Amino acid sequence: MQRKTILGVVAAASVLTLAGCGRASLTTTHETYHQDGMVAAVKGHTNANKVTYQVDGHTKESLTVHNGTFVIQVPTTTKRQSVKLTVNGSRKTIHVSAAKSLTDYQALQKSFNQALTGSKLSKADQGKAMALQKAAASLKKQPTPEAAAQVGALQKDVQAAMTTAKQQAKGQLLPVKTPANGVSDVVSTKDYRIRMNVQNGQVLGATMIVPTKAFKQKATQKQFGTSFALLTNGVGADSKSVMKQFGKETKSVKSGSSSIDPIYSKGVKFTIGLSPADIYIFVVK
Repeated sequence: MQRKTILGVVAAASVLTLAGCGRASLTTTHETYHQDGMVAAVKGHTNANKVTYQVDGHTKESLTVHNGTFVIQVPTTTKRQSVKLTVNGSRKTIHVSAAKSLTDYQALQKSFNQALTGSKLSKADQGKAMALQKAAASLKKQPTPEAAAQVGALQKDVQAAMTTAKQQAKGQLLPVKTPANGVSDVVSTKDYRIRMNVQNGQVLGATMIVPTKAFKQKATQKQFGTSFALLTNGVGADSKSVMKQFGKETKSVKSGSSSIDPIYSKGVKFTIGLSPADIYIFVVK
């Protein structure tokens, strides 16, 4: 009787052991993750080949595990998110903290596009645009036929110049339509790209990506510099201060320094990342 009992216990233990073997290990480096660049990078370890994850009830997705390690990039939103992880029966839930909005996308695209188009005007046409502003202000104070005629003539000239400038800026302007929720390239030229995380019309993060080789060319530096300055102004930072600090940091890299300090301006953080092929400038709040 005792022998049968012992055998029964051993058999039950064996079943439990085999069942345990079917469950994969699953760990993460943190319980809560924060925005880094434009996304939160959820990092973890498992002995399974794939990890399935679901963000706040959205469609489940799978990711291949490499050497026991996985990284899930979760675009941040203005709300705290739950991320459910599953591997072979093992489950774990972690969270992604809410991120702050840099600015409203429509407000940014309007100011950015208008300023970028204006930068394409010749000095003569820029002078006409300034003259138009002054003439329009004078017309409001003293509405006379002569003043109205002057404003009308200037408007015609400036509108024609702006049409030409828009053609020159084509491909460099932000899309007029608000991008769908998530991370996407909103501008892509041969000299640089602008990538944004847009959620419900709010810009939660932006990244400028410049090829390292192209950045050494003066023409590229000028194109990139103009767009970077306008983006900086558009998110509420001081473009002059940021550009000055950015110049210092890039010079230190050319001198052999391997560390680049973040740049702060009016509550906006600029982080510079380097890869063999590209320079990344991450903009968050």
